[in-house]
Amino acid sequence: MREDYPRALADQEQALLQRRRVAARAAQDGGGVGFGLSGGGIRSATFTLGFFQALARAGLLRHVDYLSTVSGGGYFGAFLGQLFRRPEVVTGVDDVEAILAGQPSSRPDSANDIERTRRGILSYLRENGRYLSPRGTGDLLLGAAVLLRNLVSVHLVLAMLVLLALLLAQLAYLPIVSAVAGTVNTIAAWPLISPYLFLAGLTVVFAAGPAGWAYWLIGHPRSVPRREFIANLGPPVLLLLLSLAALVVGATGVDNATALLLGGTTGSLVAATVLLIFLFTDRALLRIVESGIGSGEDESAVHVAAARSGVSRAFLRALTVAAALLLLGLVDTAGGLLAGWSADEAATGQLTALAATLAGILAGAQRLIARIVPETHERPAIPLAVTALLLAIGLLLVYLVIMAALAHGLTGAHGVLITGDAAEARVGLAFGVVLILAALVACFGNSMAFLNRSGHHALYMARLTRAYLGASNPRRHGGTDSTVLRVQPGDNTSLQAYHRIAAHETDEEARAAAPLHLVNVTVNETIDGHSQIQQRDRGGTTLAFGPCSLSVGIRHHAVFAPGSAHVPDSPVTVFPDNATDPGYRVFAYAREDDADPAYTGEPLSLGNITAISGAAVSTGLGSRTSLAMSVLIGLANVRLGYWWDSGVDPDNRPCDGRPRAGWRRVFTRALPVYSFLLGELLARFRGTAWRHWYLSDGGHFENLGGYELIRRRLPLIVLVDAEADPDGTFDGLAGLIRKARTDFGADIRFLDETALTDMGLARRFGPLEQLRHTRPLTDARNGVRKGHTAALCERHFALARVRYRADDGEAPDEGWLVYVKPTLTGAEPADLIEYLHRHPAFPHEPTSDQFFGESQWESYRMLGEHLAGQLCAEGAADGAWDFGELLRSGGVASSPTGTEDNGE
Repeated sequence: MREDYPRALADQEQALLQRRRVAARAAQDGGGVGFGLSGGGIRSATFTLGFFQALARAGLLRHVDYLSTVSGGGYFGAFLGQLFRRPEVVTGVDDVEAILAGQPSSRPDSANDIERTRRGILSYLRENGRYLSPRGTGDLLLGAAVLLRNLVSVHLVLAMLVLLALLLAQLAYLPIVSAVAGTVNTIAAWPLISPYLFLAGLTVVFAAGPAGWAYWLIGHPRSVPRREFIANLGPPVLLLLLSLAALVVGATGVDNATALLLGGTTGSLVAATVLLIFLFTDRALLRIVESGIGSGEDESAVHVAAARSGVSRAFLRALTVAAALLLLGLVDTAGGLLAGWSADEAATGQLTALAATLAGILAGAQRLIARIVPETHERPAIPLAVTALLLAIGLLLVYLVIMAALAHGLTGAHGVLITGDAAEARVGLAFGVVLILAALVACFGNSMAFLNRSGHHALYMARLTRAYLGASNPRRHGGTDSTVLRVQPGDNTSLQAYHRIAAHETDEEARAAAPLHLVNVTVNETIDGHSQIQQRDRGGTTLAFGPCSLSVGIRHHAVFAPGSAHVPDSPVTVFPDNATDPGYRVFAYAREDDADPAYTGEPLSLGNITAISGAAVSTGLGSRTSLAMSVLIGLANVRLGYWWDSGVDPDNRPCDGRPRAGWRRVFTRALPVYSFLLGELLARFRGTAWRHWYLSDGGHFENLGGYELIRRRLPLIVLVDAEADPDGTFDGLAGLIRKARTDFGADIRFLDETALTDMGLARRFGPLEQLRHTRPLTDARNGVRKGHTAALCERHFALARVRYRADDGEAPDEGWLVYVKPTLTGAEPADLIEYLHRHPAFPHEPTSDQFFGESQWESYRMLGEHLAGQLCAEGAADGAWDFGELLRSGGVASSPTGTEDNGE
């Protein structure tokens, strides 16, 4: 049985494909045709729209079996799927193809309002090319107001937790401050030096130091020469003896008795700790040596290594605690200074003078360095990652210091002269604030709705849903409330309704004829969450929402019962099954008696999952996730990702798959909202190990949508790669090739020019090198214009042979991969060449531009239509491969033949 595509899933999808082909009047025995629609925002959606318009005009749309979409490709995929499911607008695949082709309805009894809807769908998409702000300034102001509201809300909620923690930290040492207030500060109110700085030093001296020292003592049983044993054990013993002597001398009352007592106590404790660690870790070694060591593996060496490893971990833990205390002490001290200076007008002036002095010193140092360092024409560049990290650390420190200053203002710990009744009143106020904050933190920390609504997912989803899913909604055509700013019923639909194709729905021909839609998102995982499902450097794994299943990574699937996809409490079959594989399982749903587990995941809508698949800007970015970017994006609250309740209880997994017990698990259970928000801010994502998974753009794992199509081993895969690739690096394609080989054993090899010529395909396809910008765009009037020195390519398409891994001794499956790249050869329509003259980055303008005007929108749409028209044109006279015929046959007939082994 194939782990990557279990038989239960394959059988269900084959049944849906057969029903689809009957309804669409397509080939019944084809192996399957899948289209991967890449990410790229509205650029990809618009290019793909034009591409599919040409397919519809050629009558080939009905032969598409699968749509695997990512991000912007999902905009169009969701639009097309929703159009198929509009019984009031379309009644069959003929209507869908007619609408995309811009043809009038073939139904004589069509009502006027339905015809108005059909004619207005494409116009509606064009008018909403600026779907984020369709009406300009007013929409931008509304969006800015929403962003400001969410930004303030997130920082208020986070500030409550941070302020509560700092208040508790200060209240812990206020009694000490009150005790020494009258002795330390007799003349002026000096700022408080945080006791946590001293605790950090003590942790280093009494924990990290002894653990580090003990490392050198471990592994010296009696078989080791006596000289070496004494040399390693002698220093702590000598320190202990000297410390005891200092204690005795100090107790007699000689000069510097206090220093002697303090030094003797410190030395005695350190030496005693080192000796205790040595004795506890070496006692097992002594027993082994005494019993003798037989032949074979040196058992004492194994124990020595284990003991040293344990001491090293203890040393790391001690250093971590010391670093945390040091950071807390520095923030606490800086906050006290800031609070004291802000309360004292004279100190405020001193602070300003100090800042001016520091600025002058930095300016003078810069001039001095400029004189010493030889002049160069280029300034040394600081890597962007380093700059982002420094900026992130600086912002975090400023944030924490301000909060610490606020806490000092409430407790009065910055001015230790506040004693007596005033001090008691201030402490009482601080305790009252702590109680209020604790109640608020408990409430907000368990308000899961706040977690996703405080980001920008809701706004993004609403605009996408109304612009693309609502394009075929009759209520958005002919009325006054057609703008995407207005809520209209009928735009969105649940995933369970979207994928519902029950046996009794014989009258819904169009719904049954729709391609099977696979929506791809990324589950972010940056730390060891015990999920064990992805390569560590990927930073996450794929999650595909399909019409029959949920698939995570290579081998983890939840397959629904027929007709119950994504229905709450519906039975699911989980792969791998615990009966055959006792290892880790992602979908560890609860079971009742011997029944199949029930699906308890959070219900999602089509608009919701489309927006998640397009969450390109988020704190989790898959393999590109970094602490610096997560801090910056989190503090700016530019959060498009989504915390999805998977419904999986980690306690149902085997012991090695459960989250580790500890303070993190307690904190997550008590205050899940704060746990997840801090996890976003600090780039701490645990993948599928916890119940809530952080989902983001599918392109953060694989951006072409080809991963799920490779899983299904289709004989024909068409990848429409409309991601931004101005330099022709083919980064998304390279990532797919690597993942296909690593995860599925599929070898993708592109044909070179020789093989394409031998097969009669060189007029249409070219090697990948010919899809890069290599030729200049010339202007008959001005010659070669600046910025256009490499604007044209030789080809639009490349062809690859896919060889799948053989299973159970069978011959390996093979298939073809058609790669489509938005390029221009100079033979395009005049308006596209004119647009290229004015916009040199076309057709790879940055994805950050999500505000397409009419000319930009039409240029990308027309380019997609032009390329698909060339691809679907009849073969050359020499009998070249007919792409349209291959689609009609389900990807198995009229395949190219020849010397396809000559691959790149």
